[in-house]
Amino acid sequence: MRVLIISGEDLAGGGHRAAFRLHQALRGIGVESFMAVRRKHSSDPHVHKMTGAELGWPPIGRGYLDLLPPVLWRRQDEPISLGLQSANLGKLVQRFKPDVINLHWINGGIASISAVGALPLPIVWTLHDMWPFTGGCHYSGDCLQYRKTCSRCPKIKPILGADALSQWVHNRKTKHWRSKPLSAITPSAWMKDLALSSSLFGKAGITHIPNCIDPRIFNGDARERTRTELGLEPHTQAILFAGANQARKGADIIPIVIERLINSAESERYRFLFLGGLPPDLAPSKHVVELARSTDEERVASYYAASDLYALPSLEDNLPNTISESLNCGTPVAAFPTGGIVEMIKNGLNGTLSSDHTATSFVDAIQGALATLAWSRLDIAQDARQTYGPPSVATAYRATFEECLALS
Repeated sequence: MRVLIISGEDLAGGGHRAAFRLHQALRGIGVESFMAVRRKHSSDPHVHKMTGAELGWPPIGRGYLDLLPPVLWRRQDEPISLGLQSANLGKLVQRFKPDVINLHWINGGIASISAVGALPLPIVWTLHDMWPFTGGCHYSGDCLQYRKTCSRCPKIKPILGADALSQWVHNRKTKHWRSKPLSAITPSAWMKDLALSSSLFGKAGITHIPNCIDPRIFNGDARERTRTELGLEPHTQAILFAGANQARKGADIIPIVIERLINSAESERYRFLFLGGLPPDLAPSKHVVELARSTDEERVASYYAASDLYALPSLEDNLPNTISESLNCGTPVAAFPTGGIVEMIKNGLNGTLSSDHTATSFVDAIQGALATLAWSRLDIAQDARQTYGPPSVATAYRATFEECLALS
């Protein structure tokens, strides 16, 4: 079986990394997998960086035509993708001659709505967010319009009727995909339920398969060495945050949480490590350390291993790679009870879920996870490797591809 995975990149961003890890896991079980990307960061010879002819015009600034102009955004950090611009997917099909195409995160000018509809081969779409079944948003918040036609989008300012764009995008998806059998894989059961409740994917064949994590990279081996590098004393409790500059990941609440912990009786024990940027209202200090950004997965894994806890007060999330990465390293997690996160945390064993979405509750979750978990770091890592092991995930994907081919 030849599989072509299409994604924006291979080693940048959660959805892209998940696609790359799947590609390597598929090859690990004998599937002839190839990956086509706009930007390539890895040295994998089976990952193809699209050529100029395959990407199409314009080569510079690509993807901006796919985004709703910022003046129309209600929430600046949440893009509204229109699905207008596309690479030449036909050329990719000619180059790789796949049996099945596995789409991942395709926005930013990778694959347009019409281009997806025109693909001549069976498609299995891995849903890393809600965009495939909404009128343009990637996470809908409290809005349920995707169950109908996505009219009057609450995320778009109603300037000259701009909020009607969502219905236009939704209608285009309906038009171009109505005659195409839709098959999808969702990393979380939560995302599967959302997709099945939508008007676009309600009749699709959807399978729930988690993302995979390579335990050869994500493990606790570098814990002591990295703690020494970071100057963490044995008594120090290091709490790691990742992507904390995003509103959806809790950027507004994190400074409040840290202030309360710093003002607590245990304040001298805490060090807060930030990977991927600081929240807007937080600056480096004695307690707050900003880690260097890195696409080196072994380096990223060492930060998880060195930490005593990974904290994620995410307001909307599918099945965050960061949680499974942390658990594979044996590091417990404190999180909000959000989306697919609820499926990942075994409360009191490998982490804690806060009772609600407030700063007070999240502080309690952090302190509880640091003090009272029943599982050891080894227990946490072993459990994660059973759930997110590459061979089992790749085998489940292969079965889904085979089923899709049989029905085509």
